[in-house]
Order: sequence, then C-alpha cells, then structure tokens
Amino acid sequence: MIDPQGQASKWIKNMDTEDSVASKGRERKRDLVVVKPSERSWAIRFQHCIPLGLPLLLEGVGEELDPILEPLLERQTVRRAAGLSLEFGDTILDYSNEFSFYMTKS
Repeated sequence: MIDPQGQASKWIKNMDTEDSVASKGRERKRDLVVVKPSERSWAIRFQHCIPLGLPLLLEGVGEELDPILEPLLERQTVRRAAGLSLEFGDTILDYSNEFSFYMTKS
C-alpha cells in the first residue's frame, strides 16, 4: 500500500494486534511484527515469523524490493511430508498458512 500519511500502517497495526484471530474455537492474540528494510536483521525477522504464522508488516519499502522476497510474494510453497515449505534466501522454511504479510510505502 502506498501510505504517505501512515494511515495504512496504523490501521494494520490496530487490526492485526486485536484479539480477533480465532484458533480452534478460542480467541488468541497475534502480535504483529514490524520491520523496516533499513534494519540489518530484517531477513531474520521474516525467518522467525513465516513458520510461526505471525503477521509481519514491512514498512517504508522503496521502489525496488529485495529479490529474497520473490518466493514469498509469489507464494512459491512446496508441499512436503511435514506440510508446506518456502525457500527464503538460502533457507528452506516451514510455511504456516496463518502467516500474513503486509507492505507499505511512504
């Protein structure tokens, strides 16, 4: 989303941190992880969130995206014995269907 005033980021932060995600008939809170491309460890945060199904917001993206995001954006998942997997950089990650990914551009 193009978000010059920060309204989309604020809406995503409010939406995905509410106690509104059902898990096996009971409500649970999903903590939104907010990452900026300027952070040195942004890829590690993705590697943490994808298998755990945590929502992730990438704020302040530029005109071009890092190629490491391509398999994620295209949902290039592979079915394996243990479930779905996704290649993220040099790492093969378990992919949780509960994972949500948002991007905003200032």
